[in-house]
Amino acid sequence: MKPIRVGLVGSGYMGKCHAMAYNSVRTVFPDMPKLELVMLCDREGEKTATTAENFGFASHTQNWEDVVSHPEIDLVSVTTPNSLHPPISIAAAKAGKHVWCEKPMSLALADSQAMCEAVKAAGVVSMVGYNYMHNPAVAQARAFIDAGRLGNVFSFHGHFDEDYLADTEMPFSQRMESSLSGSGAMGDMMSHLISKATYLVGEVDQAFGEVRIIHTARSREDGSKVTVTNDDITHALLRFKNGATGNLTSSRINWGWKNRFDWEVGGDKGTLMLNQERLNELYFYEVGAPAEEQGFKRILNGLSTPHYSNFSPAPGHGLGFNEQKVIELKHLLDGISKGEKNYPNFADSLHVEEIMHAIQQSAKAGAWAKV
Repeated sequence: MKPIRVGLVGSGYMGKCHAMAYNSVRTVFPDMPKLELVMLCDREGEKTATTAENFGFASHTQNWEDVVSHPEIDLVSVTTPNSLHPPISIAAAKAGKHVWCEKPMSLALADSQAMCEAVKAAGVVSMVGYNYMHNPAVAQARAFIDAGRLGNVFSFHGHFDEDYLADTEMPFSQRMESSLSGSGAMGDMMSHLISKATYLVGEVDQAFGEVRIIHTARSREDGSKVTVTNDDITHALLRFKNGATGNLTSSRINWGWKNRFDWEVGGDKGTLMLNQERLNELYFYEVGAPAEEQGFKRILNGLSTPHYSNFSPAPGHGLGFNEQKVIELKHLLDGISKGEKNYPNFADSLHVEEIMHAIQQSAKAGAWAKV
């Protein structure tokens, strides 16, 4: 099988996650094509060369154009600030490169649509980094739903709370500026809830939202005050096309929560729920047990859970955040090398962006918005 040659743009938190996945995927999934890590791009100056070496890339640059135009690169990872996702992804697609882009896709719905059009026109494979989607427990949940174990699914409830900006002394950063990052809690966190809701329940028809900035000003390191321009807290109600309903809430300022990504799917035959802080435990309440045995059953990720055995030969040992990224990459490589449908690609993720756009429009108008 012909090697797939890789370029990575961005070496921050998610850039490192991509690099770890590239270096691990064939260890876990031996049938994957060989990868050649060709070029890393970052603006760290002299540090870029060291980072490239540590990440396993043969060369480095400080200009992303060098990556997307490189004749020996087949796949480009985009892990930059959100505002740079569209130009890099579109340029890569036009150059015939497959694209693995972090979420959210862009700051504006029109840019996300342009990204979809670019990969479709180029005939390249795309993937958006909704890595929580690739928890084996989520695949198990989807299998239960597809098998009818929940019966008629009628609701989705979700929280995603963290406290990374709860401290009012936290200095101003690009995460608090809409022109650089777009939305705040919605783009960072609620987008994950929406992607999970659409994956497990279905497409959304209407949305109602409330978006709030609680800490309206932050200080720069020099002490000057800056206005915060994106949301600290977002609430949303959803109406799915299949008649189900949803309610979502996300906050980046709730003290004590580090990764409270809770979701629950309800049906007339049972309920599924999972908390990402305990990501290896899926809980399932199924109607039909004797009264004295009724209650939620804990299902640990184990040898029968999709992809778990590729990492560990023993149940109960558990997987982590970065293993989800490896599974995500496996699906992307299957799309490239085998022509398989990989989820979520740009077209799938555009629906998430459309829902976020509707939530924002609803918050402004104070009324339900069509997706």
